[in-house]
Amino acid sequence: MSAGQRLFDFSLKNAKWVALVGVTYILLGGLLLPLKPGLVDLDQQSIISNKAYTITATTYGLPKDAVINRVVFQGYRDAARKNLFYWVSDKPAVYQDQKINFSAQLKLGEAKVKDQDLNVFVEYNNGKWMFLPAAIFMNRAANDTTGKTQLVSTILNANFEHKMFEMSFPNRVTLNESVRNLFYHVPMWFSMLALLAMGMLFGIKYLNSGDLKYEMRFDALIRVGILAGILGCITGATWARVTWGSWWPKEDPKLNGVAIGMLMYFAYLILRSTMSDPHQRARISAIYSVFIFPIFVALIAIMPKLAAHSLHPGSGDSVGFNQYDLDSTMRLFFWPAVMSWIALFWWIHNILFKIKSLEEINLDKEILDNN
Repeated sequence: MSAGQRLFDFSLKNAKWVALVGVTYILLGGLLLPLKPGLVDLDQQSIISNKAYTITATTYGLPKDAVINRVVFQGYRDAARKNLFYWVSDKPAVYQDQKINFSAQLKLGEAKVKDQDLNVFVEYNNGKWMFLPAAIFMNRAANDTTGKTQLVSTILNANFEHKMFEMSFPNRVTLNESVRNLFYHVPMWFSMLALLAMGMLFGIKYLNSGDLKYEMRFDALIRVGILAGILGCITGATWARVTWGSWWPKEDPKLNGVAIGMLMYFAYLILRSTMSDPHQRARISAIYSVFIFPIFVALIAIMPKLAAHSLHPGSGDSVGFNQYDLDSTMRLFFWPAVMSWIALFWWIHNILFKIKSLEEINLDKEILDNN
């Protein structure tokens, strides 16, 4: 027996234990661990420089006994987003019931600094930070010709994002609690691609050997891969409704590619159902599975990256999860989630393969009995 065959047999025997332990770990940790405190919104959407404001910031998950040290506004000197300047609120902030009330009078001062979006940072409990990007838009006032800007970039860069490891998930704008879906939606797509890729390989094995056991294997893999894809669509639609306000944003190229690709695999099921001869069905299905998989990958992975715009992270003009959401705590759950869901679907495929094998044995037995 080859090393590859031994590894394959080992994975079949142990997939259910990896799946059971891993999925339990993901469900418990992914649902029970809290989110880090975060900024949700400001009650002011637009302000004018050189004018005093009282602003209320809404937070999420901030402890009741938290102490607000300072509120910092971040802007940029030029369009190239270089030479960062920060403005600090003038009076102490008051925190109560997840609301932070503070006063600020922001001055641009330098003539070259134009209207711009400002990021907002809140320091609490002596060194921990919350961050809200593009939180407020500041219009330059006509009388804002002078003004003192307090440059605290050295302090902020040294302390922003509390470095001490905490068993909690990042609290990101728009995502909030739905960030936990990263442990379900994305691993299900990983599982789907892994199963469909294996299905293509077993399809090639069948075409080379003509052995129907390979046909039963690739058919089971593709069917369970389709199941993983359906679950990925359901979890993705739920996530889209929460973060994008629509169950299926039609302008997103990845979603359109997924829709076309899934229809192509549904066509695979219909194609098999139209043929009664097992060898003809196996041969045509294998050829179809070998050709459809690269097209499917191009539709959901390659084309979205080439698109001008996409809502999905890492596609089009959007930023990937690795750059802003996948912190050290999430990695403790994300990669085990990928392995666990693949193991679970692999286990399901193996059960389906055994059922198909038993059906084939019973069919052969009936044929022998009749003869």
